[in-house]
Amino acid sequence: MNSSELESPCVAIIDVGSNSIKLLVARRGTKEPVESLCYQAEEVRIGEGITGSPPIIEKIAIQMGAEAILRLCRIAKTYSPVATKAVATSAAREADNKEDLITRVREIAEIDLEILSGEQEADLIGHGIQCDPKMSSIRDYTLIDLGGGSLELVQFSNGHSVSAQSLALGCVRLASKFVVDRSAPLDQGEQAKIARYVNQALEESGQEIEFELAETLVLTGGTANIISRLLKTREPDEQTLAGLHQEICEADLPRRIQSLNIPEARADVFPTASTIIKTSLDFLQSQRLFISKYNLRYGLAKTLLDEYS
Repeated sequence: MNSSELESPCVAIIDVGSNSIKLLVARRGTKEPVESLCYQAEEVRIGEGITGSPPIIEKIAIQMGAEAILRLCRIAKTYSPVATKAVATSAAREADNKEDLITRVREIAEIDLEILSGEQEADLIGHGIQCDPKMSSIRDYTLIDLGGGSLELVQFSNGHSVSAQSLALGCVRLASKFVVDRSAPLDQGEQAKIARYVNQALEESGQEIEFELAETLVLTGGTANIISRLLKTREPDEQTLAGLHQEICEADLPRRIQSLNIPEARADVFPTASTIIKTSLDFLQSQRLFISKYNLRYGLAKTLLDEYS
């Protein structure tokens, strides 16, 4: 850190997702509402057990998750944040043993872990996307954030959120439900099952979708940002995206990692994630697609910075 980084207060956000646990240390920016000072991710997947009956977080995942949060808390402390907040989303929200996770995190990392409701999660993602300077000229749009356990769908009219939904369509969840061998290419039959399931969920939520707001679709989250990196653009067209989707689904696990450079920790569920995104795009019939790196962590950071300003 240099002296300029210490001139304005910063906050630390620890985001416990179904796929990974992430740290964002941020302050107010000169050109944007939230400026990142530090980003770290620990690839601890706590969401594998949520498709079981009952849905649980496995004991080893609870221990690994708590240890990861401790490491991230130690990194955050080097920035002397005015506030540090830890939140968890879909997997923890649904797990029957969520209190075991909360207790273990408090014991090991000495921090309280807040479990966000689906509505809170979607709302914070909406706040986060509004921190993106490139979104200032886009007023009406639909936002999709795909995670391991859920898909958040938020619609904006004239720059303000008018609806927010959290759907049980996460890529880890659907891979566990529909994919027999995650190391093999995702065959047409499995793609079709995933697509039918996603379409049904979107149709059931369709009464809340204003399709005129879906002409512009904004994607955020880990899958979206990997797609943006692979395509070297944040505004891919439908044909380019469809070509990448086919390449991803036809690749086995080693090829996804070695040739496509998909992170190893996500490569097993990436064809499922790509299928969910493609199906959602087809359903919403969006004319324009934009990928943003801004997300829940930025929304929560902005909320905290507003409190301490």
